[in-house]
Amino acid sequence: MLIGLAHAGELAPDALPAVHNLILSAFQEGLAAEGMQVSHDDVLYGYLGSLLVRAAFTALPDDGAPLELFEHRVLLTRAMVDLVSQAI
Repeated sequence: MLIGLAHAGELAPDALPAVHNLILSAFQEGLAAEGMQVSHDDVLYGYLGSLLVRAAFTALPDDGAPLELFEHRVLLTRAMVDLVSQAI
């Protein structure tokens, strides 16, 4: 959810923290609506852990990509790593 638009170049990497906060809140609200009592830290850990595994290591394009795309993806990868590092 977080990376899709940024990965497509439709969302700036510096917008990720605000979108991240909305997604995290929605995850917590959804779990609560289903009667699941999950701590904020557990939701954050699961959400960011899966984000890091699924997206951070695949965000960089191959070496044939245009420089502009490569630069955008480096910023995207940095933003994801920053989100994770701030949470731990």
